[in-house]
Amino acid sequence: MIKSLYTLHAVVKIRPRRPSHIISLQILHTEGKVAQAEIALGARPIDGQANDELIRLLSNVCNVRKSDVDITTGVSSKNKILTIQAFHDPFAALQMITKEN
Repeated sequence: MIKSLYTLHAVVKIRPRRPSHIISLQILHTEGKVAQAEIALGARPIDGQANDELIRLLSNVCNVRKSDVDITTGVSSKNKILTIQAFHDPFAALQMITKEN
């Protein structure tokens, strides 16, 4: 069974303790679907609160389950690498929400 049709790799820099929103987003490689983003989070970077909010925000924006958003690298850092798997293009959803802000 195919888990997903699309995989987006994102290099993310988080800004904790600010209103939650995507500050900037740009595509780095069109073929491999690699994005770079800066995201503000309201949660404090304590006990994984900021990571939980980041996963919740991206799962809502990309319309995927929280389990489809994975922090690959940087669990305890402001700089993270994430993988988002979906049956639709998650980058398109991220671009739409960025244009609204």
